[in-house]
Amino acid sequence: MNNSNQKKKRVFPTNPHGPLYVTVNEVYSNTKIQNQMRRQIQINFNGPWHKWEAIPRNDVLHMFNCWKVFYCYDTQHHQKIWKEFHKVGSGYLRRNFYKQRKLPSVPRFRWVPQSAWDSMKVHWV
Repeated sequence: MNNSNQKKKRVFPTNPHGPLYVTVNEVYSNTKIQNQMRRQIQINFNGPWHKWEAIPRNDVLHMFNCWKVFYCYDTQHHQKIWKEFHKVGSGYLRRNFYKQRKLPSVPRFRWVPQSAWDSMKVHWV
């Protein structure tokens, strides 16, 4: 099987304390909770995704599931929390990549693989 047909290995973070229960309002307003969303996006950012919408759904779902290792919530609020994850991710990439789109001399973020970075720079030109 060639590399293009191989599935990406999915690795979940470890959390010896188990997930912490959060409310929808906490997800909307708590910086620590949103920082964990951003952290999981960084850790799992492994493609030439120049914007949030370019990330394949399975990769976004994996990022979200990694966040859920640290936080849990009532299932009735899943759609609201899933939407907030998208909002946080989209804003995070938009703000972080703004300078990179405008100034080619800005160095890549450590969490973006070099091969992905090179492809993204070509896209922004």
